[in-house]
Amino acid sequence: MKKLLPIAAFAFLSHITYAQSIDVITGNYSTDLVYAIHGKAPVKYENIKKGTPYFISDWLPATVILFDGRQFNNVMSKIDLLEHRFIYLNNGVEYTAESKIREVIFNDSLNGKKYHFIHDSAFPNPVQKGDNGWYLVLTSGNVSAFMYIIKKIEESREYNSAITNRNIENSEKYFISYKNLLIPVKRLKDIPDILRDRQGELNAYLNKEGMNKVTGESLGKLISYYNSFGK
Repeated sequence: MKKLLPIAAFAFLSHITYAQSIDVITGNYSTDLVYAIHGKAPVKYENIKKGTPYFISDWLPATVILFDGRQFNNVMSKIDLLEHRFIYLNNGVEYTAESKIREVIFNDSLNGKKYHFIHDSAFPNPVQKGDNGWYLVLTSGNVSAFMYIIKKIEESREYNSAITNRNIENSEKYFISYKNLLIPVKRLKDIPDILRDRQGELNAYLNKEGMNKVTGESLGKLISYYNSFGK
């Protein structure tokens, strides 16, 4: 039986009204941002042979949205998904934000993509223990879909070596929000049983598209299809 986590509707994902929007000069921010989120030296990872602790290793310009409604644009930053921390550049120096941030929207102009993350502390109710941190928004609407990325360090040491090598492995969890519930998704074929008002259409869509495995792409497509019917 699926565990349903109570959570308020996710309408804020597409209907946020910001109290203040501030453009900052890339890499040289106003004191408003620094004072708002503070900063300390980030964790340094050594001897990483494979993988990355970050969502994307490159610095990307991002829109940073605080809980008081202020919005800062063009902040060169990245997200550490091993520690679930937000890291930004100020005058060429890396800092980890010490204050909680509501949302981060990365603009990967090189690949023509945007990545929208929302912190679990923005959800009105606590998430399940172990699922704290940043959630990638796959799609939003009447039903929203999220991917929670888990990163773990696997350590090994070569024979007669004092150096410990580290590989970072990824895994994912998937969720949808529906009727004020945050619902874990392990199988795509379970979705039509949850969204019963379009059960037939969703089953037909799954068969037509040949989608079986839950991935960020497949879940996003299925929920976007459901949302296309409107309320």
